[in-house]
Amino acid sequence: MQLVQEGRVRLDDPVSKYGVTLESEGVIRVRHLLSHTSEGNPGEQYRYNGNRFAELDKVIQKATGKGFAELLIANILDPLGMNETAPNVPPMVKTTSPAGADPNASPLKTEAITEKHQQRFDAVLRNLAGPYALDDKRNISKSKYPTHFSASAGLISSVLDMAKYDIAIDQHRFLSKETQQLAFTPAVSTKGGKLPYGLGWFTQDYKGERLIWHYGYWTCNSSLILKVPGRNLTFIAMANTDNLSRPTDLGAGDVTSSPVGLAFLKTFIFPEIFGEELPEINWQLPDTQLQEQLKSIAGKAYADVYNKELLVQARMYASVGKGGESTRLFRAHSALYSKSLPDDLAKKPVIAQIVRVTDNADQTIEFSLPRAQGVRVFAVGEGQADRMFDYGWIESAETGKTVWEMKGQETKRAGGAEKNRLIDDVITLPAGRYRLRYKSDDSHSFELWNSPPPEINFWGIALYAVGERP
Repeated sequence: MQLVQEGRVRLDDPVSKYGVTLESEGVIRVRHLLSHTSEGNPGEQYRYNGNRFAELDKVIQKATGKGFAELLIANILDPLGMNETAPNVPPMVKTTSPAGADPNASPLKTEAITEKHQQRFDAVLRNLAGPYALDDKRNISKSKYPTHFSASAGLISSVLDMAKYDIAIDQHRFLSKETQQLAFTPAVSTKGGKLPYGLGWFTQDYKGERLIWHYGYWTCNSSLILKVPGRNLTFIAMANTDNLSRPTDLGAGDVTSSPVGLAFLKTFIFPEIFGEELPEINWQLPDTQLQEQLKSIAGKAYADVYNKELLVQARMYASVGKGGESTRLFRAHSALYSKSLPDDLAKKPVIAQIVRVTDNADQTIEFSLPRAQGVRVFAVGEGQADRMFDYGWIESAETGKTVWEMKGQETKRAGGAEKNRLIDDVITLPAGRYRLRYKSDDSHSFELWNSPPPEINFWGIALYAVGERP
């Protein structure tokens, strides 16, 4: 944004001008990389992609002749006295170098590591917290930080140094007020919709309160900076584990999915918004008592906060291997907040159904049609575009051949986790005998959720009579 302000980079410049080559259905411009809108038809949709964001290194290098790390130190870290902050310096790997190769060149990047860069890194490294991770059995173990650095990741810092940076942002030390607000303004898609990301920052409105934020998430590290300009407050959290960010929906643009972000908002922001202190919920209560507590606040203006917090707590438990606690809270969420079948389905005659399917199921129901029949197929399961894990199908009982199947590319989101998939289709089946089938894998099924359940309290497949198709 400094280079944009100086006129050395234009947001609408094609990135190809700076040596960036990416597959695309259209022209990718600098603003598309900055706003995570470069995939598919550029500008049409937001999709967080750190690898593409890192291509901004090339834009900076081409525009200035200097690397991102060098400019970062000279333009921001040194002027603010951010002495606990440094870009990663990767360990050198001894290899046979071609004649004339720069011996100081990073094996991971083309940018040369200067002596000043190395000294700053070494000084910061002496006070760096040890990295921790969870092993396959969810036990805490020492691990290793990544060594790469780019515009998307790899900066070592401290909360106090980030506070210096945050104050400098508010004082417009580096950018004019107008340029800074441009970065804080949500991108608008080519279809006219407001997206969750501006230029380098997430931007989110919650009940009229503007939230400007960003998160970090990589091996053994996670972080959050959350600005509430209307209250002149900033919250900064950092961890030497990835678990501040791993069980969240931060990449989708929802800061309330962060456990620490939500705790900050509940303590300092929401009481101002709602005009009262928010009650504390004891998430360890038995199911019945917990659900009664949540039902008691169902009519409050802040009820959706606890809907969200219930999911946050469940996902936190799942991320550290406490599957039983996680399932219990997801089950409570499903009982309290899931919707029933739409009326137009619930009133139709059921031909056959396999519902409330749990883990490791392989269920079959036979049914017969005396004549050709229009059939509405409603199914919810788990999967993605190229593969389904919990899914249903119909096969001929006479030939064994599949006549209809739930395919990932034909499904849409069922609410809750991205992997919850729904299909609502109308087909015509000739007269004959059929088998309705449904299979599930070993995790995430009805009331055994390991991530947010679907919006409709349904897991399986059902066939409804709708009359003959013309």
